[in-house]
Amino acid sequence: MNTSSLEPPLNDEIVHNIKCGDWPTVLARLQFCIENGLLLHGSPFSSIDILRVGLRPICATNVPALAMMYAIRPNGTFMPLSKQEIWAVENQHSQGSKIWATKHFLKKAGPGTIYVVEPDQFRHGKIIGEYVAFSPVRPVTRIDVETSDLPCKVGRLSKKMADYYRAVLVRQSEIFPW
Repeated sequence: MNTSSLEPPLNDEIVHNIKCGDWPTVLARLQFCIENGLLLHGSPFSSIDILRVGLRPICATNVPALAMMYAIRPNGTFMPLSKQEIWAVENQHSQGSKIWATKHFLKKAGPGTIYVVEPDQFRHGKIIGEYVAFSPVRPVTRIDVETSDLPCKVGRLSKKMADYYRAVLVRQSEIFPW
C-alpha cells in the first residue's frame, strides 16, 4: 500500500509528540499515531531495530487494541494451536471495543512493545485492519505496553468460542500462506 500521496510526510514534530508528549494513557498515544497516518506492530520483544520478514510477512494494524494484544500475548510459538491461549477483539473500529481471551491469557501475558511504522511499505492484509510488508521495516519509534494499559476489561472467551477462533486461524493459514 503506497500511501505517500495520501498521507502527509512524517515530520519531526509528530515523532517528538509520540515520544515526549504528555499522554493520559497509552491508548491515547497509540490513537495519535493512527490519526497521523502511522501503523502499529505489536511484539513481545522490546529490542528490535528493524522488523524483518521471516516465514510470514511483517504485520501491522491501524487498531490500537489489536496491536496491544499482539504485544502482550503469551508466547505460544512452539505450542500446537489447540494449546495456545486465544483472544479476540470485538468492535475493533469503534470506541466500544471489547476484548475476549481464554482463561489463562492474562496470567501468561506480559509486557510488550508496539513499534510505530510508516505505512508506505505495507499493503492491505487478509483481514480488516491488517497491513503486511514483505521487506524489512525500520520503526519510527516504540511504545512499551503492559496488560494494565488495555483500554477495557478483558472478558472470558468460552472454550466453544476459543475452538471456533482456532478453527478460523487454521483455515486462514491454509488459504493464506503467511
